[in-house]
Amino acid sequence: MKINVKICGVTSKEDALLVASAGATHLGFIIDVPTSKRTLSREDVADIVQYIKSEYSGIICVGVFVDKIFEDVLSIVKDCKLDVVQLHGGESIEYCQNLKRITNVWKTIIVKSEKDLSLIKKYENVVDRIMLDAGRGSGEQIDFGLLKGINVDILAGGITRENVLEIIDHVSPQMIDVSSGVEIEPGRKDAGLITELFDTLNK
Repeated sequence: MKINVKICGVTSKEDALLVASAGATHLGFIIDVPTSKRTLSREDVADIVQYIKSEYSGIICVGVFVDKIFEDVLSIVKDCKLDVVQLHGGESIEYCQNLKRITNVWKTIIVKSEKDLSLIKKYENVVDRIMLDAGRGSGEQIDFGLLKGINVDILAGGITRENVLEIIDHVSPQMIDVSSGVEIEPGRKDAGLITELFDTLNK
């Protein structure tokens, strides 16, 4: 099954190489988010991105930010040579519009109830892509009943090797975003779980 796969919360060169070699199209790096167990400094991200792009020139590197000062995001994008900025906080329309003039922008929308879906229309014509998630690194799944009739671009939240095909069948996203579902612990990816996920997708 051909679907774009972003593995998020990458914290080391070894894990970056592991997921890229397995078939991930996108790598996600959580940058300067103190509340996340997967957060990295800009220096660490720059080092990993430089390394993995030398090994896999086509890999797309995504920086994940939460309510970061605009000028800081621009500086980090430049220093780390990021391809995409993923906004995971309460960033305004104006913030997204200004950032999109400079780089590719994804906006994450946390979906807990039907009223959260109204944010899709608010942002969909402003940013490049919309990601729907159940929470910030929570490992929870969105209630798929809420997504009926919605064209889901990127889906995150509780995706594992065991449920990935069922999720794709129910939701038909263009891309899936996986983090805790392929980890031994937050920030440490597991080679076996990574292999199983891509073996399942490639059947």
